[in-house]
Amino acid sequence: MRSGIGAFSRVFLIVVVISFLWPRYFFLSVGGVGISGFTLGTIALLGLGIVYISVSRYEQQNFLSGLARAIIPLTAMLMLLGWEILTAFNSRYPSESVKFVLQATLFGHAWIIIAALYLSNRDASRLLPIVTIACGFGAFLFGIFEFVTQQPLLDGLGLTNLAAGDREDLDAIAFASSDTASLRIKSVFVHPIIFGQVMALLSPLALHLIVNNKGFRRLIGASFLVATIVSIYLCQSRSPLVVMFAAMGIYAAVFYLDLRSPRRLSVFVAGAVLGMAALPPAVSAILDVAVGESKRDQQSNNVRKVQLAKARSALEYKPILGFGAGTAVAIAGVDGRKGVRTLDSFYIKTAVETGYVGLALFVLMQISLIIFSVRQALSSASTTERGLLASTTAMLVAANVGLLIISSTDAYFFALLFSGYAVAIAGRRAIEQKIPKRLHNNGTNRLPASKGGGMIRT
Repeated sequence: MRSGIGAFSRVFLIVVVISFLWPRYFFLSVGGVGISGFTLGTIALLGLGIVYISVSRYEQQNFLSGLARAIIPLTAMLMLLGWEILTAFNSRYPSESVKFVLQATLFGHAWIIIAALYLSNRDASRLLPIVTIACGFGAFLFGIFEFVTQQPLLDGLGLTNLAAGDREDLDAIAFASSDTASLRIKSVFVHPIIFGQVMALLSPLALHLIVNNKGFRRLIGASFLVATIVSIYLCQSRSPLVVMFAAMGIYAAVFYLDLRSPRRLSVFVAGAVLGMAALPPAVSAILDVAVGESKRDQQSNNVRKVQLAKARSALEYKPILGFGAGTAVAIAGVDGRKGVRTLDSFYIKTAVETGYVGLALFVLMQISLIIFSVRQALSSASTTERGLLASTTAMLVAANVGLLIISSTDAYFFALLFSGYAVAIAGRRAIEQKIPKRLHNNGTNRLPASKGGGMIRT
C-alpha cells in the first residue's frame, strides 16, 4: 500500500492552516476584488484536485468509493443546492442571488468533496487532527495577543490600513470586541462569539487525544481543553459553552455507547436533533441561575426575538420559496452597532431565503450527515479511527447548535472538513473490502504488485 504524504496532500494541509489562521475579515484588493487566503486556497485546491484525481489511481478509487458510500448525504446536499438555485431565480434580483448561492456552496459544502479527495491519502488523514489542533493553538495565541495589547488583531499587527473592504464593516467588526469594559478577544474571526464557538467545536478532538493516546499527545489534548476554556472566558460569551457541552456529550455518546442496532441509532439521532433545538435555551437558563444574565445578553436575546418575529411575518407571504439568497439580513435583520444590520441565526436566514422547504432540506442534509458519520464510527475496528469519527459527529451536532445562535458558518466549516474525512474513510473501507474477493478469485494469498515491483505477502 502507498505510504508517505505527497505534494498534493501537503498543499491541502497548508491550505487548511491558511484557512484557519488567515483573519476572515482581512481581504487584499486584487484588481478591485477583495481576496483572502481562504478564497485563494479553496480555488487552488479545486484546480489541483482535477490533476490529483487524474494522476493518482489509488486516491481516485478511494475518493469515488467514498462518494458512493456517502450517496445519501451527498444527494441531500445536491437537493438543497438545487432548491437554493430555484429560489434564487425566483428572487427580486436573480443574478445576485445565484451568485450568493454559488459562493456559499464553493466556500462551504463543497469542502466535503474537497476534503474527501485529499484525505484519501492515509498520511494526510492521519495528520489532519494534529494540524487542526495546532491551528487552534495558533488562533488561541492570536486571541491572547489581543487580550495583552487590548487591541483588535489587525490593529495590533498594523494591518488595518492594508485591509480591503467597507470601512464601516471593518469598524463594526473591531467594535464587536470593545462593547464591554475589557476587550473581548475574537482572534482571526469576525466576532468573539464565533471564535469561542470554533474553539468549543474542536474540543472533541482534544478529548480524543486525551482518551486514545498517551504521553505527549495526551498532554496536548489536555492543554487544548484549557486553552478552549480560557478562550471562552475571554470572548465573554455564553453560547460557546453551549456548543462545547453539546460537542463533548455527543463525542462520549458515539465513542462509548453501543448504537449498532437500528432502533438505538434512530433514538440517538432523534435525541441529537431534539437536543440541537433544546440545548441553547436549556443551558442559557442554567447559566442565568448560575452566573446571571448581563445587560448585553438581555439585549441580544431581545434582538433575536425581534428577528424571529420579522422572519415569521415575512414568510407568511412566501412560505414555500422564500425570498432568495442574500435577502435575509435586509428582511429580518436588526440594525446594530455602528449602524450595521445583522441577523443572528443561520436557521432563520435559511428559512427566509429558501422558505420552509429549504429549511427542511437543510435539516435533512444535517441528519443524513450525522447518521453517516455515526455509522462510520460504529463500524470502525480501530479505536483511534472511531474516536476521530465520533469527533466528526460531535462537530456536526455542535456546529448546528451554534447555527441556531449565529448566522456565520465559520465554525460550521470545520464540521464540513471532518465530514470529508468520514467520506474518505468510507472509501478506504470499500476498497479494503474488495481485496479479499480479489484474492479469492485469484486463488492466491498475495496482493498485486505495486508500481515499485514485487509481491506483498499477507
